[in-house]
Amino acid sequence: VWSRRQRQMCIRDTLKCMEPMMDSTKRRMLAEHVHASIDSLEAEATRINGLHAHLVRHGRTVPLP
Repeated sequence: VWSRRQRQMCIRDTLKCMEPMMDSTKRRMLAEHVHASIDSLEAEATRINGLHAHLVRHGRTVPLP
């Protein structure tokens, strides 16, 4: 599991390779936005997994895609 800083640095490095002419401020802002989106998706996935586990515990299984 990567720390927040490690993920952010990886995103910045990837952006630097994709858009070498982008200045560091824009790259940092975009990396922060991407990281926030990842955090949001991970939180939603955790919530969905919890709801699925709740359904399974109560005998209402729903197959996950």
